[in-house]
Amino acid sequence: MYPYQRNRRLRQSQAVRALVSENHLTVNDLMFPLFATEGTNVKEPITAMPGCHRFSLDLLKEELKVISDLGIKAVLLFVKVEDALKDNKGTEALNPAGLMQRAVQTIKANVPEIVVMTDVALDPYSSFGHDGIVEKGKITNDTTVEVLSQIALSHALAGADFVAPSDMMDGRILSIRIPDLENILSANGIKIQPIEVYDTQLKNQRVKGHFDGILFFSPSGVRGYAQSNGFENTHSFCLGPSTAKEVALYTDDYTVAKEPNESQLLLSLKNHITLHEE
Repeated sequence: MYPYQRNRRLRQSQAVRALVSENHLTVNDLMFPLFATEGTNVKEPITAMPGCHRFSLDLLKEELKVISDLGIKAVLLFVKVEDALKDNKGTEALNPAGLMQRAVQTIKANVPEIVVMTDVALDPYSSFGHDGIVEKGKITNDTTVEVLSQIALSHALAGADFVAPSDMMDGRILSIRIPDLENILSANGIKIQPIEVYDTQLKNQRVKGHFDGILFFSPSGVRGYAQSNGFENTHSFCLGPSTAKEVALYTDDYTVAKEPNESQLLLSLKNHITLHEE
């Protein structure tokens, strides 16, 4: 307490500020989102994210060189799936020759040292555009989780370093971590993958809507389809921005308590971020 404590001494020059800085942001802290699509020589602008593009796998190789030359060491991979391949159960997500699996293999073949993280979710593959399987007008939790664990396994077998579930279903981390899945990975000579709970989805379409739009299923489209077909919408699984304690359960419980040595906590509304729904 003043006058015995004079904190301005630690702000007398830029060198001193840097010496006592609590946080440092470098290129080593960054991951780059990559968006893959089918075709050849495709570089498709993403309207919801100016400056970002979807790349066919042949052009993805060129983008990887740019990313690597910048010193970025990790990418987070998303895919745009053709509508004809979508169904309620996300069957295409389990295709060993699917776009996500081929994209992982392409990245690893061209830049083996880069860390590949994959989005584990059903919405890119769902004919409803939802993160879950729809039964009798309801988004089912446990049947969805079963499929999500199979998707995570498929990505790991393709060569992903991290699997990143973004679905907001209860119990999906435990299901992905069940002994049977780990035994399958070990039997195939694959090291157990870290799980990154990178996306705590909020009932805030101004935040979440950008990524929904990337998948060619707009938030308004999801809501309108749900209302016209008589089943629940994303509000049945996305969290509200006013429930920070519940958000902490989805992040702290799944990443810190269950995987203290492997997973990274990238979002914590409880301690770091405040969002206001508009």
